[in-house]
Amino acid sequence: MIRLCSLIFFFMLSTLFSDAAETRFNYNFDNYSEKAIHFTAAFRFNKAREQVSLAKRLHPSSNIPVWVENYIDFICLLNTEDVNFYKEVKKEKEVRWKRFQNGDPSSPYYLFCQAHFKLQWSLIHMKFKDYIMGFKEARAAFNILRESQQKFPDFPPTQAGMGIMNVLVGSIPDNYQWITRMLGYTGSVEEGLKMMESALQVSLRDPSLFWLEEEVVFYLSFIYINLDAGKQRALNFRDNYLSTRGKNLMGLLPIQAYAFSKIAMLTGRNDEAIGILQNRKTFPDQEEFTYLTYMLAIAYQNKLSDSCLIYYDKFLAYPAVRNFKKASLQRKAWQYLIKGNTEFYRKVISLIPSVGQAETDADKQAELEAATGKVPNIILLKARLLFDGGYYQQAIGLMKDEERDVASLTKVEKVEFYYRMGRIYDEMGSDSNAIKYYNMTIAEGEGLQEYFAANAALKLGNIYEERKNYAMANNFYKKCMEMRFTEYRNSITQKAKVGFDRTKKYLKT
Repeated sequence: MIRLCSLIFFFMLSTLFSDAAETRFNYNFDNYSEKAIHFTAAFRFNKAREQVSLAKRLHPSSNIPVWVENYIDFICLLNTEDVNFYKEVKKEKEVRWKRFQNGDPSSPYYLFCQAHFKLQWSLIHMKFKDYIMGFKEARAAFNILRESQQKFPDFPPTQAGMGIMNVLVGSIPDNYQWITRMLGYTGSVEEGLKMMESALQVSLRDPSLFWLEEEVVFYLSFIYINLDAGKQRALNFRDNYLSTRGKNLMGLLPIQAYAFSKIAMLTGRNDEAIGILQNRKTFPDQEEFTYLTYMLAIAYQNKLSDSCLIYYDKFLAYPAVRNFKKASLQRKAWQYLIKGNTEFYRKVISLIPSVGQAETDADKQAELEAATGKVPNIILLKARLLFDGGYYQQAIGLMKDEERDVASLTKVEKVEFYYRMGRIYDEMGSDSNAIKYYNMTIAEGEGLQEYFAANAALKLGNIYEERKNYAMANNFYKKCMEMRFTEYRNSITQKAKVGFDRTKKYLKT
């Protein structure tokens, strides 16, 4: 009897240890998970979920399908901004996290998947205005990535993840530096870019890291154009990557279409951007990438084309989307104003307080225009839109016609006039004229809440940095950060902070 009890005890004990061992989930990529990642990149989310479901059923001991499943939800939430879906996915969060904690610690994916999961949820929480949880998850992601870097220093996904965190931390404006000190963050944009570029080169040579290649290309495209001084670097990166992969700008998947059309728009290649967006790869079961509709509307408006109204209306009809709704109404109103229909302009502007939310700089500016009731100067508005599209000759022609009447403009309009002249001459390569008008903008508009003087200082910093006059560049970046303005403050001071840090290192040598 004692022997029988002992056998039963040891059998139960061995079963317990066996079950415990099985909880060490592996990180083996399977064909279904790989297909799911490809379908996600194409915004074919139903197909992606079908593949993940098969992967989970056929490979229950693998954490890769769970990681991919969270990635699908992450992309969907950022795209749709659906609050109900957010609440639904949050219920799965803890279950998935426990799976990652019970993974195989010997695999480099063990810590990376945990960090990636935390970083994604940080962005999701912030998107839905749960900022405390967002910062908490960001801190966890940073700490896990640091540990992963120590244990697996040559693992490309960890390098890319640390690169992203370095860029995020290094671009935080000075007035938010208390956050980095409180959370113990350190990082620089240049260091982050080097890490991401290194990870990309490895992924280009390793087919198994195809998912990392797509992710890093997206982030680098965004960083180059938003945080770096030179637009040429963004263009060179885009064109070199496409050449390496034997691709062109037509037939791109949604995320690459977004990244590369963004570069086109922000470098004055508006017609190219329209071509990328209109000729991107589509599938019958593809879900709409909502922001691309907004981008296409802007691109058509930069040509002063009424086609923009079609796409603004389409974007405004997306039920769950909350960001850029106010900006869409503002821009739609602008188009009526350009057409000379002030009545319709006022009607559309009056709708702004009732839609979306004012979280982005563009939405905040739209809400401000609606609150003040100040109707934009039509010539300055047209010049701004034409400039944004890269139609510089048309824009400068309008401005020169207006220059003789500049004395009749209000103070803010006069400052904007000088600013627009500076921007146009800057992009046309006439530095001397650009410097002249930027300085006039600062002299007249430094005390205003509008962004013109601050961005003029930022652009002067760019010009002098390009000339390798790092002392002057550093002074203008600093001046920009110190100005008291409200419009587009976060994005402008963020760029100035990066420029200030970038040029400061040259002054020490």
